[in-house]
Amino acid sequence: MITRATLSSVNQGLPKYRSMLAGNTAFSPGVFESIATAVGTGSPGSITFSSIPNTYKHLQIRGLFADGGNNLNVIFNGSSSSNYTRHIMSGTGSAYTSAGAANQTSIDLGVFGASGTGNSSITIIDIQDYASTSINKTLRAFSGYTGGASDLRVVFSSGARLVTDAITSISLVNNATFTTGTVFSLYGIKG
Repeated sequence: MITRATLSSVNQGLPKYRSMLAGNTAFSPGVFESIATAVGTGSPGSITFSSIPNTYKHLQIRGLFADGGNNLNVIFNGSSSSNYTRHIMSGTGSAYTSAGAANQTSIDLGVFGASGTGNSSITIIDIQDYASTSINKTLRAFSGYTGGASDLRVVFSSGARLVTDAITSISLVNNATFTTGTVFSLYGIKG
């Protein structure tokens, strides 16, 4: 037997919402969340991300380093004690170099960008388990740049700070200046 449904019988006992999102779980756009962005000002010094929340599993820094030819160094929590190590592998397609060092005052990620105006490089720096207080802090970085057909380079870097403190600030230090075209963004990666 088929009966006719009326509008009043369909609406009985159902909640009414003014928003189509009411009663639904919150949308999460992904595992990366933007924490902060910093830009170069043309002045000497460093770019520092401070007061980093401890609510993520890992951190990632994505950067565009304008007017290169200088080394980029990373310092955690403002400490330049000699408890950092670093490794760098760099290649041009026809030759490569590698280097490593212990007892350093920062993690040297190598030369960023070809010397001269308008020669920029890109980088991605991953910092693992930054909020843990039971392991040493490690990072890995991948970068590349071109300064013309004869000056192409890809750089893989890694390093560690041999201290178990949680990371609350990260300083990016350049041995010259961060020009106005330089941009670094810090992201938190959910667990």
